[in-house]
Amino acid sequence: MTVREQKRVIFLPLRPALGKIFTLTTSDGLFWNDPMNMLEADGYEPETWRFAGKMIEGIQTLQFKLEIVLNCSNIDDVLAAIGGAAKAPEGQWRNAFATSYRLENLRERLGVPDPSWMDQYGYRYFPSLSNQQSLFHEADDIRRGGEGWLWLVKV
Repeated sequence: MTVREQKRVIFLPLRPALGKIFTLTTSDGLFWNDPMNMLEADGYEPETWRFAGKMIEGIQTLQFKLEIVLNCSNIDDVLAAIGGAAKAPEGQWRNAFATSYRLENLRERLGVPDPSWMDQYGYRYFPSLSNQQSLFHEADDIRRGGEGWLWLVKV
């Protein structure tokens, strides 16, 4: 690796500790913050999906923390456990987290509790991350993904 190539390497920090407050910034002008572009980037066909959520507007900086919520079978249980929908960020914040922290050591799945994406059958989905992979997970059956969910929660 040459000196010039070394200057381009960016070392991201590990994910924040549970309960520790951290800040993320994002913007509506970013390609990957469009809900349909998120689907396509994750390998889905956006033509068969619908987005019924809130869009990020302008440049936003918010504070978050990561929480573990146990004994939840669906996203509605998670929302109740974290303090309601007011604590749930828009799903587009997944991308701000993914570009701010290293994901290769992410042993747990990280979910953004925003079930605003619906497939052609009407099933709700929320964005998630798992060890360098972004995907959408079915909102009405989160146990199928196994234990070890972290949730991105607004402070």
